[in-house]
Amino acid sequence: MMKKLTKFMFLLVALVFLLLSSECALAQARAKTANTAVTLQMSKRRGAKISRPAIPELQAGYNLVSLPTYDGSGQLTHPKLLYFPNKWNGWKYWLSFTPYPDGNDDYENPSLAVSDDMVHWQEPDARENPVSGIPTDVGRGGHYSDSHIVMRNNVMELWYRYNKGNSETNRPDYSIDYYYRKTSFDGIHWTQPELMQSSKGGILSLDVNYSNGEYEFWYTDYKHRLLHAVSKDGSAWSSPKVCSLSLGKNYAPWHQDIIQYHGEYYLLQTGVNLTKYSFALFLSRSADGIHFSRGVPFYPSDDPVILSQAWLYRSTLVEENNRFVFLIAARFPDGRWYLMRSGLSVAEFDQAQGQEFIIEPRSPQVKIL
Repeated sequence: MMKKLTKFMFLLVALVFLLLSSECALAQARAKTANTAVTLQMSKRRGAKISRPAIPELQAGYNLVSLPTYDGSGQLTHPKLLYFPNKWNGWKYWLSFTPYPDGNDDYENPSLAVSDDMVHWQEPDARENPVSGIPTDVGRGGHYSDSHIVMRNNVMELWYRYNKGNSETNRPDYSIDYYYRKTSFDGIHWTQPELMQSSKGGILSLDVNYSNGEYEFWYTDYKHRLLHAVSKDGSAWSSPKVCSLSLGKNYAPWHQDIIQYHGEYYLLQTGVNLTKYSFALFLSRSADGIHFSRGVPFYPSDDPVILSQAWLYRSTLVEENNRFVFLIAARFPDGRWYLMRSGLSVAEFDQAQGQEFIIEPRSPQVKIL
């Protein structure tokens, strides 16, 4: 009798242990896949098969940058790069971006990556990407986009756009653009999002600079105008001024990145071709951030695909040792989105004297077209 009772107690304890272990594992799985559940919902809603990374097959010819994305595709767009010569929280380069696998905007949720050499990239904390989270209405077309990071003293700010979902069309509602901000002292732990601005006229690709206690904003609207505003607190903006900028025949402002160097503003402008819907890059400068020189078209490669087939989309630049370093978002003809690394000295840009040019991918030479 005692042996049977002992055996029964052993089996009972083992069963309880197994149940507790299973519940613990289930809880861990639930916590680990909090965002993944919504991600699966996004994939199921679209029914799209996402292409895997193509970095090895394209790297040599296009100088692509391999970055981790939370969706696993390695495809992304809308980068914003910050450079810290003495490192910020352990890294020289901080990059915000939005995954964009095969152009599927369900995954276009602002994320971060870090690097010390612009070749090897990693997430600052894999638990945080996407830093914005995923819209709760993504199943109805709710949509984040257009991420941008900026330093306010020693605080990093992430700004990003939100459009509500439309339950009738399951597509984003672009009648109102909302811009949110999250802040962090270390790039890992972030505050809750704050609604900073909204507009029915369009706030596309908001570029945010901060210096001397003031924010400067540049953005394009649905009339394809580049606009400029300022603010002390980031929320109460001045009345926007329309910037003067010429991009050549058929092109209008679309997305932009702006930095300051030696007292001047340098604008990396994505232009949209209004006649055939394609995108190209232009480089311009300004003394006041409002009146810009004519945008100079340029290309990060002399490859025919880059010159005539790829879309050169919202890209980013930093100045490092009197040299502009670019991360250029390109949509390849097969629909995949990757980043190309390129650069040229400020002197080389001056020597171009407003003419269209190519940055040779395997040498520091600039070829005037």
